[in-house]
Amino acid sequence: MKRLIQILLAATLLCSASSIQCYQYQGESIPPQQQNVITCKPNVAFCTSTLIRFNGMLNGETLVKGCLSENENICNMTITEDKNVMHVYKSVQCCDMDLCNLDLLPDVSTKDHEIQCFVCNGNPAGCSGDQLPTTWCGEQTRCMEISIGGALTGDGRTRFMMKGCGNAASCGGFAAFSDGHQPLSYYAAMTCCNGSACNTGTFVESEPGKENGLEVTSCAKAEKGGLSLGHMKRTKCTGTMTQCLDIIGEAPNQSS
Repeated sequence: MKRLIQILLAATLLCSASSIQCYQYQGESIPPQQQNVITCKPNVAFCTSTLIRFNGMLNGETLVKGCLSENENICNMTITEDKNVMHVYKSVQCCDMDLCNLDLLPDVSTKDHEIQCFVCNGNPAGCSGDQLPTTWCGEQTRCMEISIGGALTGDGRTRFMMKGCGNAASCGGFAAFSDGHQPLSYYAAMTCCNGSACNTGTFVESEPGKENGLEVTSCAKAEKGGLSLGHMKRTKCTGTMTQCLDIIGEAPNQSS
């Protein structure tokens, strides 16, 4: 009987020795000094402090402290995840002594995990390729390209391109407009990509397309006092232009 008691006591002491105590907390990234103390399950060897930062549609960060509940290989690492409209950074710090995570704060800097995008604003010929300058995107999580074409006056076409960072929820967008004098007076095409320096594309050309069955009243001549019926005409829409549109503003080089 005495021998059995000694064995049970030794087993109890062994279990106690393998259970580490850690501070437990979840909330703002700067925690209060008064935090709960918990005893971890047997064979848990680490206390942790994990900073979770998220940005995109929602922005913020939270700090979580406790016992290591996953594979210890995540210790002292930063993990990034894409959650549709959000980008999540998880920085994990570990320590292996009782109550060692009281002041253990992961690095809140995420610059090493941000993306870089090529930037350009101007002539499409100078905005192509992978030799453009880049910029860190901060909380913006996608690289973008926007191609703008127009023939609002005369017979010539203007072409303009922009590249940079963005966080548009939907990409692959296209908008077009015709004033009746030109089959395609103006259009803008936007594309996005994930990952650093991925926006290496070239200018997106567009053609009016075939007539789609929609007819609208069009006019592009402005005069003081408004428009007369003589300035208006019926226009057959083409391609993806399937809605009527009014654009009101002051024409270039025209006094008010």
